[in-house]
Amino acid sequence: LNELIDYIASNRGVVTEAVYPEGVRMFSVNLFRTLPPISNPSGADYDPEEDEPNLEV
Repeated sequence: LNELIDYIASNRGVVTEAVYPEGVRMFSVNLFRTLPPISNPSGADYDPEEDEPNLEV
């Protein structure tokens, strides 16, 4: 995102009317995405000293 901002700030005429719908779509896809399920690493089965993680549910 920073590279995109730098490019737009340093070049004139790169943001045209045709770019706006794609920009809005890009931001909305990232903003309104489904979040992964919450995992609780401090639960009863969590042991930070254990070498292999417990993958059972």
